[in-house]
Amino acid sequence: MNRVGLDLGFDGGAAAWVLDLSGCVATAPTDVAALEAVPARICAFRAWAGEPGDCTDFEIAERVETRVLDDGYEVNATFEADREPITGAEIMAGLKRIGHAHGRLIDAGYAMPGSSLRGVGTDDEEMLRHVLRAGIWLATRTEPDQGAIRFPAEDVVIAERVRDGFPFIDWYVARMAVGDGVRQRTDGRGEEWTVRKVLRRLTYHAIDHAEQLERGEMRS
Repeated sequence: MNRVGLDLGFDGGAAAWVLDLSGCVATAPTDVAALEAVPARICAFRAWAGEPGDCTDFEIAERVETRVLDDGYEVNATFEADREPITGAEIMAGLKRIGHAHGRLIDAGYAMPGSSLRGVGTDDEEMLRHVLRAGIWLATRTEPDQGAIRFPAEDVVIAERVRDGFPFIDWYVARMAVGDGVRQRTDGRGEEWTVRKVLRRLTYHAIDHAEQLERGEMRS
């Protein structure tokens, strides 16, 4: 049975997160529509990730409402399942999915292997930069000493940004496996972050923008 966490208000609509498949989510304007889309989304995700398993059976494990701050920032759901300890094997599976998602993003942003980025200086490049910024931010959400993080340079050509950014993300994701599998931090906006929440948000974000590039929707 696939456990689903429903985030009411995510991106102004609803998100049905498949909690044991980090990055698998169905989003829609309403919770009803998001839930209706879950089986198809699980099937597509499992096929893409090369992870066979049940697609159709799911249960709603929890419903949480997104909280919107005065400046418009969304404090999105942290589910009870997000607080569960994570194993090294699960981290490795999460890293594999993230690697697949980043590869898909690069494939969508480049015309062919060895070529230059399609439309350098246009929204294709900006989307890659956006995904890297968000991924670097997400990967470090559970780090207790934020001041000690040495972030890769942003103001560089896109090839250098890609070269340095994705390994940075992978390294910090791998760090989350150190210890007892429980890492939690509440940031300055009052949003709680855990290892499982980081994994699902990080993978989803890369997949979401890869799909936009594949559809020809160039926006960051």
